[in-house]
Order: sequence, then C-alpha cells, then structure tokens
Amino acid sequence: MATVEAGEARLANGELRRPRVPVITITGRSMLPITLIMVIFLALSVPPALADCNAEEPASGVRWHGCDLRERDFSNVDLSRALLSRTIAEAVSFRGANLEGSVFSRARLDGADFTDARLRRTDFGNSSVVGARFDGAVLQGARLTSADADGASFVGSDSRGLRLNGTSAVEADFSQAQLQDARLERANLTGSTFVGALLSGADLRRATLRGANLEGADLSEANLAGADLEDTNLVGASLRGADLSNANLSGADLTEADLSGGRLAGADITLTVFDGTILDRTVWTDRRTCPRGSVGSCE
Repeated sequence: MATVEAGEARLANGELRRPRVPVITITGRSMLPITLIMVIFLALSVPPALADCNAEEPASGVRWHGCDLRERDFSNVDLSRALLSRTIAEAVSFRGANLEGSVFSRARLDGADFTDARLRRTDFGNSSVVGARFDGAVLQGARLTSADADGASFVGSDSRGLRLNGTSAVEADFSQAQLQDARLERANLTGSTFVGALLSGADLRRATLRGANLEGADLSEANLAGADLEDTNLVGASLRGADLSNANLSGADLTEADLSGGRLAGADITLTVFDGTILDRTVWTDRRTCPRGSVGSCE
C-alpha cells in the first residue's frame, strides 16, 4: 500500500496533492537593504587599522595604541600627532623628539626620557611617568592631569600653561621651570622643588605643598587659596598679589619674601616665619590691610 507523506492529501481521483512550496524571488530593489546590512556588519567586525607595533620607521600620526615600545629608541624622531595611548614605554628615550599634539593617555612611561622633547599640547592624562625626565622640554599647554609623576624632573622646562590638575608629583623637581599660568589645583606636590621657578598666575588652589622648596620662586598673582604649605620653604619668594586665603602656612619660612598686595585672610600662620617679609598692603589673616611699608609684621 502506498504511503502518504505528512502534508500530502489524496484527491477523489486517487492523485496525491502535495503542499505548495513558496518561491521567494529576490529582485534588485529588495537586495539593496540586505547588501547594506552586510556591509555594515563587515565594517563593524573589522578592527581599526593600527600601525605595526614593530614598524622600523616611526612617523607623524602613527597609531600605536596599546603597543609595547620598550627597548626602542625614539630620540630626535618625529612622532607628532601620534596615537600612543596605553603604550608601554618604560625607560624609553624620547630625547629631542617631536611629540607635539600626541596622545599618551593611560600610558606606562616610568623612567622615560623626554629631555629637550617638543611636547606642546601633548596629552599624558592618567599616565604613569614616575621618575621620568622632562628637563628642558617644551610642555606648553600639555596635559598631565590625574597622572602619577612622583620623582619626575622638569628642570628648566617651558611648561607654561601645563595642566597638572589632580596629579601626584611627590618629590618632583621643577627647578627653574617656566610654569606661568599652569594649572596645579589639587595636585600633590609634597616635598617637590621649585627653586627659581616662574609660577606667576599659576592656579594652585587646594594643592598640597608640604615641605616643598620654593626658594626664590616667582608666585606673583598665583592662586594658592586653601593650599597646604606647611613647613614650606618660601625664602625670598615673590608672592606679590598672590591669594593665600585659608591656606595652611604653619611652620612655613617666608624670610625676605614679598607679599605686597597679597591675601592671607583666614590663613593658618602658626609658627610661620616672617623675618624681613614685605607686607605692604597685604590683607592679613584677620582681613585687615597692613599699612604701606610694613615689613616683618602687619603694623
């Protein structure tokens, strides 16, 4: 006896009726959306084009995101506008290199050498540059925010407008550095050296400068409101027009410093040394203005 498959039916005349199979016809118009979907899928599945991490010839605009660059030498090369975020370049030499506009965010650069490098507008945000050297480098408008720069050296660097907001630079050396209009608010600069540094107009609000050495530094018109300057050496420093409101100056040494026109309203001056300090028209801790010609005391 003949069997009847599922979905089949037998007609009155004995013939089998099979179910109709729908035929899908794809026209050129209906193919268009499918093609677009395939193109988008392929584009998303392909990783971004990055340069070979082992490329022998570094160049401006190279994309080395996440590359391990240790044991390489980039002295005097052009790596301007390069993507170097999350790179590992500890103890690597970038001496004299052009790195203007490059991005080093979240990079590991401990012990790296950036001596005399060109670093205008370079981004080191959230990077580790512990013990790195930036001596003589040009860091105008560079960004080193929320970074770890403990023990780093910036001696003689042109760091005008440098952003160090929230950065830890404990025992870093900024001697003779140009830091005019730099932004160092909330930075931890404990034990750091700023001997002879130019910090006029710098923003140091709520910065920690405990035990720092600012002898002979120019801090005129700087904003140090709420800063922690306990036991800080400010001998011979210029603080003309500087704002030290609510700052902690306990134990600080301001011998022969110039505080003319400065503000000390609400500051803690416990055991602070004012020997020979110029206090001409300085706003004292109790908000009274010191007489013209005041030296050593607000009288």
